[in-house]
Amino acid sequence: MKSHPGLRNIFDFLLVAESLASLTLNTGNLSLLRIFRVFRLIRIVRLVRTVKALRRLRTMIFSILNSFVDLLWAIVVVILIIYIFSIIFSNAVALYFDEVHMGLEDLDNGNKTLVIQQAAEVSAEFGDLYSSILALWSAVSGGNDWMMYGSLLRGISHGELYFVIFNFYIAFCVIGMFNVVTGVFVDSAVCCRTEDEVVQGYIDDLRNTTREIKSFFQTADTDRSGTLTYEEFKKQLDDPLVKAYFSGLDIDPSEASIIFAILDADKSDELKIDEFVNGTMKLKGAATKLDVMTMMFDNTKQTIKFNNLCEFVEQEFTDIRKGLLLLAKSVQEVRTEAAAAIELSAASAASPPASPSAASPAPPETTAPSLLHEEDAESRPQTPRPSKPPETEQRPPSSELGHPRQTPLQDAGLEGGGR
Repeated sequence: MKSHPGLRNIFDFLLVAESLASLTLNTGNLSLLRIFRVFRLIRIVRLVRTVKALRRLRTMIFSILNSFVDLLWAIVVVILIIYIFSIIFSNAVALYFDEVHMGLEDLDNGNKTLVIQQAAEVSAEFGDLYSSILALWSAVSGGNDWMMYGSLLRGISHGELYFVIFNFYIAFCVIGMFNVVTGVFVDSAVCCRTEDEVVQGYIDDLRNTTREIKSFFQTADTDRSGTLTYEEFKKQLDDPLVKAYFSGLDIDPSEASIIFAILDADKSDELKIDEFVNGTMKLKGAATKLDVMTMMFDNTKQTIKFNNLCEFVEQEFTDIRKGLLLLAKSVQEVRTEAAAAIELSAASAASPPASPSAASPAPPETTAPSLLHEEDAESRPQTPRPSKPPETEQRPPSSELGHPRQTPLQDAGLEGGGR
């Protein structure tokens, strides 16, 4: 119910202008405008929103305001029901008037006066549709006794039948229609709580529950240590009143050990007041949709982390497997080279000294390996090689053969093998 300050200023200006006009013109016609000053009382409604003690009054006012639409539809339903029955009784009275008009000639003066008087009473209440609607509304709203209208209808033609219909109308309105309308209004009043009322109600409920849980903690803490041991907790749960209270919170008191283990967040075998209050508030009531969604969300997070860990471990094992395969291949190559070098060294050591001509270059077309050249050198006649100074001997680098030092015979074999 927030109002714009500019609108309030305009309203105040109109009131002041009306007062000045009434004083200046000195006329009484403008005094009717003073009625609008009553609307200034609407500003009092702002107090209803701010003062905490007027919360119930605010609820009632908002309930009435929010029930206006239901009130309009309820009025429509009542008018429709009354209109239907008014047509029935008005037609019955019209037929009765026709019969009375046709039968007056056959009556004497005394009976004629009585019939006319009775017809006048019936005509006053059910003479037309508007009168019938007023009579039926008065019968169900407490304006007149409904039995008076029933007696009038009972005196017309086929009166017993219309009397039964009238009784059905009374029962339908009093027992059925009005109770349904009342239920609609009650439902509107319950559902009209504003946001601040919902929040305030939740805060009040939380405050009351926290106060009661703290009172339980202080009662259970017999040694006034500020903490609650399992023995103290178990002893307090044996109290019937405490059992009833925890049962009201949907907490099973018979499972004291499980409750204590759940509430003991830091695993110190003692409960502090904050641990006890927070844990009890979380255990209160059944699992809500939010709790289920929280568990599902946590489970999804853990599943994603586990899948990422599995992928990481699998990738690491794949890299390790590739590294091991490369290492095994390298080792095999080294072993092959080492075996070839050992065989070559053994063959060179078993061969006799080569002739100087063995050191001459082989023909260009020779492409046999060094071992074949060594066999050819052994089959050819050996001639003594002229001695040379040790410093002039040509030796290939040791890295080519995998051996640190080579003899001249080995040099000849290597040269032939190199070509």
